[in-house]
Amino acid sequence: MAQQKLDKKAPVNQFMIYDVILKEAEQTHAFETLDRETAKKNAATIFGGCFSGKKLNLYRTVKVNGDSEPEILENDILSVHDDVYLLRVNNNKKKKIVEKADTTTHGVPDYEENTYISNPYCYVVIDNRSDKNICQMAIQKNSAFGEPNNVRRILQDCLNTKLEAEGIPLTITITAKMRPSKIWEFCRQRCKEGEDSIQRISFDFPNQRKMADHNRIVNPKGYIKQLAKMMDLTDAIKTHIRMDYTSADPKAIEKNARDLAEIVRICNNKAYNLSILFRSYGLYRCDDNVRAMFPMQESLLSAFWANWEELPFEERHGLFVWCNYVYKQSKLYDRVEQTPTKRSRKR
Repeated sequence: MAQQKLDKKAPVNQFMIYDVILKEAEQTHAFETLDRETAKKNAATIFGGCFSGKKLNLYRTVKVNGDSEPEILENDILSVHDDVYLLRVNNNKKKKIVEKADTTTHGVPDYEENTYISNPYCYVVIDNRSDKNICQMAIQKNSAFGEPNNVRRILQDCLNTKLEAEGIPLTITITAKMRPSKIWEFCRQRCKEGEDSIQRISFDFPNQRKMADHNRIVNPKGYIKQLAKMMDLTDAIKTHIRMDYTSADPKAIEKNARDLAEIVRICNNKAYNLSILFRSYGLYRCDDNVRAMFPMQESLLSAFWANWEELPFEERHGLFVWCNYVYKQSKLYDRVEQTPTKRSRKR
């Protein structure tokens, strides 16, 4: 298994967790190869059948000269074992390169700008073990697609299109797992045992006299009091404060930087726009729900793909152990429904 180049925006081992929900399709069409009761009863098997080949028919709609056209996305179903599937999904990105041309001017080489297509990829793990009543998906978070939700949307749309084309009256909805969290609790959890680190803390501090009474800080102290006074004297609308770190310890900040800890507590109010940038998780805003995201050793993917039958039992089942752990932990999160693709009406 070729090693991925480490992503500057996120390590290769961060995976966002989703529930996969199979339901009876609301809309009907003339061509249905299964009755609805049979389809519902065998939903897990039908879903697993989508991954029986070498690849999926993945595409997205893009604008070309004002017209909508399908853009094919390369992908591979790398390995399937005991109802767990490993996919690799490639993006299409244009890269402009300035390089030496075949021509010269006055004996000096010319240079020209050429465009090439790059195909960065992310991994997707699908756990469809119906004997354990599990149907979940883990999508790698890296810069190939920006956000895992972009991959989620493509998979959901294309899988629903496949079911409809085969006349199967089911709808697939892939839902994000999220939960609300207190900000310091979340920071400590992310940075526990070096799994992640804080790179930046930033927030807006509005002029207190220009805010509604219920948003104002009561009896400000320390740095907050001095800042509010300076803004009032200069008639500033707001102050934007940003602190960059190599690797900040949330416990040390909460314990030693009392003014900052107080600001963080106050900034649970949306008016202060507090955000924290993590090395792996990315940007977290204080009023956001926390996404279910878990690290994974790349060796688990390698073992699942290459020479699986020849490996010792523990190595062979490493990915299954990870899936079991993720399933248990993600029960603490709530589903955030994503709207599935609407089926077109056949006439």
